Amino acid sequence: MVSVEIVDLVENVILWESSNVVAQGEFLEAGETEEIGRVEAIELLVQKIVDGAQSNW
Repeated sequence: MVSVEIVDLVENVILWESSNVVAQGEFLEAGETEEIGRVEAIELLVQKIVDGAQSNW
């Protein structure tokens, strides 16, 4: 879980924030590394942040 703020630095206002963005990546222990799951989780987090920010526009 991560906390995210998108801030307009010119106007000094928070455009979007969330204190509980969560994503989970999965990998197959037999044939993949933990890094693959980590990359998947990061990609999902980025998509959730973009979706959340766009919901306010």
